[in-house]
Amino acid sequence: MKIGDLVRFNDVTGDFPGIHGDVALVVEQDKWATIIEWPDGTRDDIAYYADWCPFTRQEAWLEVVSEGG
Repeated sequence: MKIGDLVRFNDVTGDFPGIHGDVALVVEQDKWATIIEWPDGTRDDIAYYADWCPFTRQEAWLEVVSEGG
C-alpha cells in the first residue's frame, strides 16, 4: 500500500458497519501511520480503527482497489 492507492475499508470487527466497503485514498503512509482521506475530505489514521482489534494487522482493514501512479 502506498500514497495514491484507492482502498476499500474492510470492517474486520463489525464495529463500523456504516463505512464497511467505502472507498478512500491513501494520502500519507510511512512506518508510523497510514492516513486515508474519505470522499468527504475527512482524514483518518487507520490505527484509529485497528486499535479496536490490536491483534489484527492494520493492512487487514484496507483492500487496495486501484494502485496510484
